[in-house]
Amino acid sequence: MIRNNLRRKQGGVEGTGTGLSNVKQRYAILSDRPVDVIETREHFLVALPLLQLGDHEPITT
Repeated sequence: MIRNNLRRKQGGVEGTGTGLSNVKQRYAILSDRPVDVIETREHFLVALPLLQLGDHEPITT
């Protein structure tokens, strides 16, 4: 889970939501479990489901 303090942008400018949409789309490819987005008065939370990896070779660089 990722939690940030909720900080509204000055002047009423909203974000495009592109980053969050991208994360949701990528998780949808890997799992049928949803990405949960929760907004409270103080925090913005994104809960990412844990993914189980198959029997793949480890990625090394």
